[in-house]
Amino acid sequence: MKNNISRIWVSPNARLMGNRLIAKLKVRRGYGIAIYLGVDSFYTNFEAIYLWVDQKLALNQVAYLKLDTLCSAFVDELPKEMAGTID
Repeated sequence: MKNNISRIWVSPNARLMGNRLIAKLKVRRGYGIAIYLGVDSFYTNFEAIYLWVDQKLALNQVAYLKLDTLCSAFVDELPKEMAGTID
């Protein structure tokens, strides 16, 4: 049976915006994104995104509650060859 308990705590807005970002950019499960987002590398891609979004919202909640702003900031964190084509 799958356990849905998270290993991390982030604000509800961070989880909501993180889920929207993951869906929009079609982020895959797994590992590897954390090192580019400035969080510990043992976090999964999804956990790393939630933590990164939580940090961004703490800096400027008004700006980063806009999905387009969040997507642009996220893509800017990645190496160009990883970013691919963003719709």
